[in-house]
Amino acid sequence: AGALAIHLPKEALLCTIVIGICFSFGCTGIAIGIGSVFASFDWESPSQISASLGTLMLLLVGIAFVLVLSVPSAIVTFFVAIPELAAKIGSGYSLLATGLSLFLIIIANLFASTWACRIGTDSLLARQRR
Repeated sequence: AGALAIHLPKEALLCTIVIGICFSFGCTGIAIGIGSVFASFDWESPSQISASLGTLMLLLVGIAFVLVLSVPSAIVTFFVAIPELAAKIGSGYSLLATGLSLFLIIIANLFASTWACRIGTDSLLARQRR
């Protein structure tokens, strides 16, 4: 909605949508995985969830994840939203940097999501065996 409000070019709007979907997928997978690892099914009140170690771990991992991937996201945004910058560096280099950054964002989010969900699944299965 923000990209539409500031009238970004169609290419920038498409990149924003792709980055947003990737981040949503990655962050949701991390939240599910960490939530599964630190799940406790004997809490007296649901309000204890927000004060648990799992919530703190999710906060720290989420912040680190977003900070690391903000660099390739910024590269994509700068080259797509500011055509003069891409022209100054060269269309080949800017296209290569944009493509590699998008690829890194997609792969990192897929990896983080599947890894966290696998860790969470393993944790829940180990608890079930006990």
